[in-house]
Amino acid sequence: MDDFRNAIFCTDFIKQLPQTGGPFIVLIFFICLHINYAAAADNHPKPGKTPDRIVTVGTDHDYPPFEYVDEQGSAQGFNIDLLKSIAETMGLTLKITTGPWKEIRSALENGQVNMVSGMYYSPERNMNVDFSVPFIQVHLSMFTRDDSGFHKISELKNKEIIVQTGDIMHDYVLSTQITPKIIEVDNTLDGIRLLASGKHDAALLPNLQGQYFLRKYDITNIRAVQPVIIGQKYCFAVTEGDRELIDMLDQGLSILKASGKYREIREHWFGVLEGTNYPLHYRTVLGILLCLILMLLISWFWTWTLRRLVRKKTRQLADELSERKQAEKEKEALEERLRQVHKMEAIGTLAAGIAHDFNNILSAIVGYAQLARQETDSESRAYKDMTAVLESADRAKKLIRQILTYSRGTKQEQQAEHLSFLIKGGMQLLKTSLPANVEIITDLQAKTDLILANATQIHQILINLVINSAHAIGLNQGRIEIRLRNIELTQKTVSVPPLMPGTYVELTLTDTGHGIDKSIQERIFDPFFTTKQRGQGTGMGLSLVHGIVKDHGGQIQVKSRLNQGTSFHIIFPVYTGAQVEIDAPAPIMGGSERILFIDDEKDVVDVWERILTSLGYQVTASESPRTAMDLFQQSPEKFDVIITDLDMPQINGLSLIRAVKDIRPDIRIIVHSGIKTREYEQGAADLDITCFLQKPVSIEKMTQALQK
Repeated sequence: MDDFRNAIFCTDFIKQLPQTGGPFIVLIFFICLHINYAAAADNHPKPGKTPDRIVTVGTDHDYPPFEYVDEQGSAQGFNIDLLKSIAETMGLTLKITTGPWKEIRSALENGQVNMVSGMYYSPERNMNVDFSVPFIQVHLSMFTRDDSGFHKISELKNKEIIVQTGDIMHDYVLSTQITPKIIEVDNTLDGIRLLASGKHDAALLPNLQGQYFLRKYDITNIRAVQPVIIGQKYCFAVTEGDRELIDMLDQGLSILKASGKYREIREHWFGVLEGTNYPLHYRTVLGILLCLILMLLISWFWTWTLRRLVRKKTRQLADELSERKQAEKEKEALEERLRQVHKMEAIGTLAAGIAHDFNNILSAIVGYAQLARQETDSESRAYKDMTAVLESADRAKKLIRQILTYSRGTKQEQQAEHLSFLIKGGMQLLKTSLPANVEIITDLQAKTDLILANATQIHQILINLVINSAHAIGLNQGRIEIRLRNIELTQKTVSVPPLMPGTYVELTLTDTGHGIDKSIQERIFDPFFTTKQRGQGTGMGLSLVHGIVKDHGGQIQVKSRLNQGTSFHIIFPVYTGAQVEIDAPAPIMGGSERILFIDDEKDVVDVWERILTSLGYQVTASESPRTAMDLFQQSPEKFDVIITDLDMPQINGLSLIRAVKDIRPDIRIIVHSGIKTREYEQGAADLDITCFLQKPVSIEKMTQALQK
């Protein structure tokens, strides 16, 4: 029992981290969470175990959103979903009885039911029943009409106050003797309606429940007086002395909190009312920032630990070896290897996570922009603006793929490009962002500038170098010169393998900035090395440039002197092969197939449902993979094509595809995802998937995939 109470402590402890801070606390928190969750898992009833106890549960039939009976006669609400999850976790069988709260409370105190699904704690009530640990803090408020003039509960002396019979606020009014004029109602909704109709002076009700009814029935003449009157602990209550059931409820609750299931249930029922249901894009960005901060803290602690180990090992080697210089070299080499491995692993992990989330965001942006462009005149300004938005989104998509490619060490697609044309395009992007004191001079007169290149990566080289030069110039008047020329490398002039003799095009970028000290020139291409102040640079710009140049079969060199400026010299081998002609965009063709579209991102579902429906397809869209799977199982012949994401809650994309293929092996599957994961590449080989489309996807590519 103590282990599970400690698990609750560990789950809640993270709320205090922003105040306490520090990498040690982060580490201690994760160790604590791991130990307690493991303990909870060990005591968790194993799957398939026969339930050893049937529990009769009393629940209020009209106390939404906590508990109520729906139109089909089933018990619903936050309390019910939470209790069912605990029962499933702990191997309990529930027998739920519903009725008015007064009768349910009496049934518990008389032993006619084993427990009730929700009761406010008070010392007086604890004399007759036993309570679990609280599963939510419910704030109780005074509700008044806008024209009443009441602002504090002390103003209600001898006034008519509405309360629910047997509720905690009923007990509160009786104990404080604020007024003898107590108006009892069977449920909160009756109290709200009485007050809204102009009868009586105020109602004392749970804040969330009152707000729920005001929103649901669009009642506008009532408000909750702030701040709230009382914050009450809301618990499960069992018959007095049944400690076994209390322990099982507490253990189940701790497991749900550790696994995140509790948060999911609470968000479902109270997200809008509690004001935590922010727009999806803001939640995505906030989640990325929180993950980034946590990873940086762990990275700092891990690096600090490794460096301590390196220093300890160095001291041991220094004592054992007679040659100190050899020991120092081993220390430096080990530190460098550890630093590079750790940093590249970190950037790879970050890149994959960020790429997935931003590709989802870009998918919605691209989809809505395509819809808007279809609905505007091709000669209008709006049409051109939407085209510009799509081009910018495409550059963002390519940039994300570039970061992923660099972090994973793979090679991007290249084609024959004129370097002068790429430089002119890049300068169009840069001119508006450069300060007025910086003059750009270009001389792009190379006779042969055709190279095998990736246009996005060449733009990245240009952007990084120009921005660095502008930073070096600062507020002084200065200039940046960009020149192209052809050079010939012979067997004698080739200095660095794997360069070969032949014709090259040299890109030279020279600035009049403050220059680079000779002592650090050899380190400027190292990842994370920067001379800028904290917050002004990551140290990845020149490292990316070096990697891109190397992938293009080229070479980069720097020449600089303090207070005399800097020159970067980049050479690329001239391409002598045939140029590939660019195919004209394929026409957008609709169809009549029946499509089941599955994605947990609401914006992605909405935009593609509109697009595909406008093209004539019969679309059934779902944000829940479990709901989609139920629809397919009910009518597997109803669908011709399934378009699904991979990384989704409830059911993973690959698991869903396998289940679908078991029912209908001939069904066509299109995977529509942010990134192609290693798990997908390993697990999709035997699933006969029609194609993989990486977000964001154009309408043309989507319709081409559907035509296959």
